[in-house]
Amino acid sequence: MTLSIRARLALTLSSVFFVVWGCSAFWIFEHLNGQLSSVLDQRLMASARLVAGLIDQLPPAEAADSKRAPLPNNLALTDFIACEVSSLDGDVLASANLPADTNFNLSREGFADIVYDDEHWRTYTFIYGDYRITTADRQQERDALSRSTLMSAALPIMATLLVCLVMLSLGIKDGLKPLKSMRDALRARKIDSVEPLDIQSPPKELQPLLAAQNALLLRVANAIERERRFTGDAAHELRTPLTAIKTHLQLAQLANGDRQQSALRHAELGADRLQHTLEQLLMLSKVEGSLSFEDGSDYTTTQIATFAIEDAAGQASSRVRLHISEQAQQAMPSLPSTLAVVALRNLLDNALRYSPPDSPVELNISLCGEFLVFAVRDHGNGINEADLAHLTERFWRNPGSKGCGLGLAIVDAIMRRYASDITFANLESGFVATLNVRYRLKNTEHA
Repeated sequence: MTLSIRARLALTLSSVFFVVWGCSAFWIFEHLNGQLSSVLDQRLMASARLVAGLIDQLPPAEAADSKRAPLPNNLALTDFIACEVSSLDGDVLASANLPADTNFNLSREGFADIVYDDEHWRTYTFIYGDYRITTADRQQERDALSRSTLMSAALPIMATLLVCLVMLSLGIKDGLKPLKSMRDALRARKIDSVEPLDIQSPPKELQPLLAAQNALLLRVANAIERERRFTGDAAHELRTPLTAIKTHLQLAQLANGDRQQSALRHAELGADRLQHTLEQLLMLSKVEGSLSFEDGSDYTTTQIATFAIEDAAGQASSRVRLHISEQAQQAMPSLPSTLAVVALRNLLDNALRYSPPDSPVELNISLCGEFLVFAVRDHGNGINEADLAHLTERFWRNPGSKGCGLGLAIVDAIMRRYASDITFANLESGFVATLNVRYRLKNTEHA
């Protein structure tokens, strides 16, 4: 059975209370019992010396009388203390609060515990001149007094412990109110609600939990938003190529010969565009999500540039002119190699697509401070200055573009995820896109 936090706290703290108070009470009772025994012993001793003082005041003849008789009234002690006065030879001269024919006959001075006629006694013997004075308490009476005293001390302790437990329970209940408020706030939320929890003045212990919960809700909200955006984007962007493919296939069914082949070629081109758009949408969704792209690959800058050129240019790779500084050759971007290739490939693909077919595309890689700089330059007509701010927007296309409008949006998402940036600029003859990426040198770390 799983206990609640309140039950665990109550059980743990109550156990600690019982152990601490039990040990304290045991020590107090033992100490009190010892002190009580010492006080009673002191009383026996004082009583014996009192009898000795009273014997000094008796006439000699009366004090020497060997006939057993009760002590005179002026020698009587309290009803709880017995007394026996005897000679050094053992003859009992007088007694008080003792049964008839009682003779302790103790020869040793001091305290003793004896059993006489099946009764336990605590005695004190004092030799005074020719007399032996013995005072005694029944152990039963001493034990009863001890129990009464200890009970008087135990009752306040037990009452205090009970009050403490009640206050402890109330304190735990009050201390867990913020946690209960948080639970109630979560329980009262709608199933699709992802707004952060608003708990007024949470205690310090609850603040990390509340912060983690709100961070989780924020991640869930972002994930839901990404899914909605992906669904909307896919529905919007895939509708056109799917309609085109369907139209061309219908034309192919109605036509023959060259017209049929032309319709099939257009349907194939639509399918390629559809596939490309899907791949770009999935890549953008992954980059904006929380998936890890670490696959164990650890490419140098030269390798990344080579792979990106091959993916983007293919047979037209001769158009790309690579210039990489000696220092940058051994540098490695701080982002995963897979994403570095994707980002650089998309830039090269745009440069190759929107520049004259016979013009070169330059890829310059160098180090600048704490950044590894990838500069992709083409010799096309550039872009209107007003449109530069829209280049990384989803599905934004330059007039006349045949792309899906996701390539630069993917690059921008990669840069933002790994604390890097992308910039664009028009030149006198062409256009340049620049990636500024943090890096590390091979076998060393660079902040």
